[in-house]
Amino acid sequence: MNILTLDTACSPFFSLIVARLPEVETFTAIFSKAGYKHFFKGDRCEYLGSILRGHTNYSDRDLELVSASTNHYSAYVRKFESRELTQQELAWFASFANYFRHYLREHHIDFVMMHNDLRWQHSIARDICLEEGVPFCVSELGLFRPYTTTLDFHGVNANSSVATLDVDFSQFANLDEMQFDIPSSYHGHESKTSKLNFGYFLILSKLGGLLGRNSPILHNAFRIRPYLKRFWQQSVKSRVHTANNALDTLPDRPYVFFPMQLENDTQFLIHSDFSSNQELLRRVEKEFYKSDLATSHQLVVKLHPNDLGCYEAQEETIFTKANTTKLVDRAASIVSVNSTVCMEALETDKPLFVLGRAFFAREDVCQPTSLDELSSALSAPKPVSVNSRRGFLHYLKYEYSIHGAGFSYTEKQLDRVANRIRTNIQDFRSKQ
Repeated sequence: MNILTLDTACSPFFSLIVARLPEVETFTAIFSKAGYKHFFKGDRCEYLGSILRGHTNYSDRDLELVSASTNHYSAYVRKFESRELTQQELAWFASFANYFRHYLREHHIDFVMMHNDLRWQHSIARDICLEEGVPFCVSELGLFRPYTTTLDFHGVNANSSVATLDVDFSQFANLDEMQFDIPSSYHGHESKTSKLNFGYFLILSKLGGLLGRNSPILHNAFRIRPYLKRFWQQSVKSRVHTANNALDTLPDRPYVFFPMQLENDTQFLIHSDFSSNQELLRRVEKEFYKSDLATSHQLVVKLHPNDLGCYEAQEETIFTKANTTKLVDRAASIVSVNSTVCMEALETDKPLFVLGRAFFAREDVCQPTSLDELSSALSAPKPVSVNSRRGFLHYLKYEYSIHGAGFSYTEKQLDRVANRIRTNIQDFRSKQ
């Protein structure tokens, strides 16, 4: 068995899994930054910067595939830079596609691993794996942090296999809650161990940039200056905009809760049809104030903690800085594009209106709706199936999620993932 990994989380997770597969003959890597080598325990690795300097061939099919690719970088430049990909960017994308396709064939790759399927090279790789019939898995930070990791054989977030799963989740509703299967000494993504290793990752990536190993197009350059700027604006500089007068306390009147997201967040950028937070806020306000709730309820908005933007809103709209969990618990209903706040809403019996694409945007656990239908949906919400929600969350916690994160996984969980991968490869081979 030959396994190829692309960029990982800043964790040895993939290497720990492969170590549980004795049938693996080669474990190789293609990384966008030199720092990922720190988390890799395999045979050999290559770097995108070096690859794209030496490999400039691509076909019309490669160019067609990358031009249609749905990825964070392409969406970002279209939205925030108001432009299409340059010829150079398209050439880099297509050259990688060509190289990756030939790599799969020449090295007889049986399985591909990647973290986050919307990084530009991962999105392209995923499309090629589907074309070439090579099984793959995608990881992401867990749904129940800090104690879980997501691993899916189709994709993550809106691309997740859960989105189209044909299961009656109410069958899991009355099963007992269990402890997460994690080591007693736990080093998740926020632990000192993870942070120290992330620091080492940054240093190696910086050196990789100087040596020309890093990709010329980075999903996240991990520059220090933006982090310092964010700290200054959040913790030092006063914030003067609409939310500056936000309440610290919960509203007294009944309300509909609208948690906002970051405009450049992948979920908002790729998995929604909205162009800006300001426009979205204006539309949500319009729909709320023409609904039957307008006379008896308030619209309560909470900005994302990292959102430093300035928004205009109607005078009646309330901005808050109160605790999100308490806001969800006290709300009459919740409106969201596809925020992780929805996971908290699913723990309640409150109507949840989802405006974007997400793995939980299923009619059995929430009410997917468009902005044009939001007013009528708020006025007459569909009944909420508490049993379906409870069972859905139980399934996600104990069947779908991998317990553990960062540098901490039990042998049982690693064996569980290894067996899933082994079965997935065998299923693919049996269909060929």
